[in-house]
Amino acid sequence: MATQPRPVFSLRFNKPETHRAVRVVAEHRRISMNEFVEEAIEAHLLIEAPLVEHDLRAAIHAVQTYTDLDVEDAIQDFAHAEVTYDDLLRPEGAPPDSDPFGVRSAFEKPVSEPTSQAQPSGSPG
Repeated sequence: MATQPRPVFSLRFNKPETHRAVRVVAEHRRISMNEFVEEAIEAHLLIEAPLVEHDLRAAIHAVQTYTDLDVEDAIQDFAHAEVTYDDLLRPEGAPPDSDPFGVRSAFEKPVSEPTSQAQPSGSPG
């Protein structure tokens, strides 16, 4: 029976001292760096996975409890905010005479007529 290939993940350390510490600890424990990193990740996942699961369950619960009234209220709140408050993210356009990349000039050039127009076959030319 053929064995399944093991997943491979290349790990690049941003801090050389982290790589050195992994090597030192793995040598001290007489295991490979790969084995040590896998154990460390597994231990960290025991802490992180339940937190992620909790957040996802809370998001699912929030979506499942939405009602049509919630949607209507949200639309009303949004519409009210649009006319009541200044838009802090309102974009500001460039001055009318500004064209730092020459975009406007590309559209100001007249389109020239083709010098020779192809006549469909059988048409008087």
